[in-house]
Amino acid sequence: MCAHFQFGRPADDAAAVLGATVAEPLPVPGDFFPGRQIPVALSTTGGRVLRAARWGLIPRHYAAQTQQPQPFNARAETVARLDVFRDAFAARRCLIPGTAFFEWTRATPKVRYKLAPTASELWAFAGLWDEWRVGDEFAILSATMVTTKPNALIGAFHDRMPVILPAADHAEWLDPETPAKRVKELLASYPAAAMVCEEAPPPPREKKAKPTAVKRAAKQPAKGLWDE
Repeated sequence: MCAHFQFGRPADDAAAVLGATVAEPLPVPGDFFPGRQIPVALSTTGGRVLRAARWGLIPRHYAAQTQQPQPFNARAETVARLDVFRDAFAARRCLIPGTAFFEWTRATPKVRYKLAPTASELWAFAGLWDEWRVGDEFAILSATMVTTKPNALIGAFHDRMPVILPAADHAEWLDPETPAKRVKELLASYPAAAMVCEEAPPPPREKKAKPTAVKRAAKQPAKGLWDE
């Protein structure tokens, strides 16, 4: 499972690396969690574009935008057959740019670690996208991240890791005409040797200010009709 990743580069950098144009304002670089807007690269008839999508897939066949589940991860082993992913996996694949993701140790006390590329490059996580619509007036673009079995490094933290696609595989992943067998071959574990791992304690939580005590006025007896 991946529920926290980081995208710490300007949108123009992601566009250059992914061979895309920025189609609309993107989320400010930083840390991303399910339910928030994330940057995604889609393939369109006019070329690749970078857009903002909600992290948590809302399939177009859902009757309502609140229908569940709205998964933020899709398992590589079942993505082609589960109803919630099947259509998007076949025709609506995307790239999710990122510079790192985070995992916690299994044992307590839990410690958070940051996983990043060795060459400080931009990663492209394998994703799926969909667009839920109400007529022509309202649309929600959403996405999910595909996960696979962990490599030796990630296995110490979790039994899943995001699929990270090298640049040479971007075109095949985005192309809906790529044979299904080949698409599944792309869902491999990223090599541990190409990753660095460092402890990354979360920032301390800000203490909430205690509400200022307000003295209540002494309760006065209610006035009757003849008290004036």
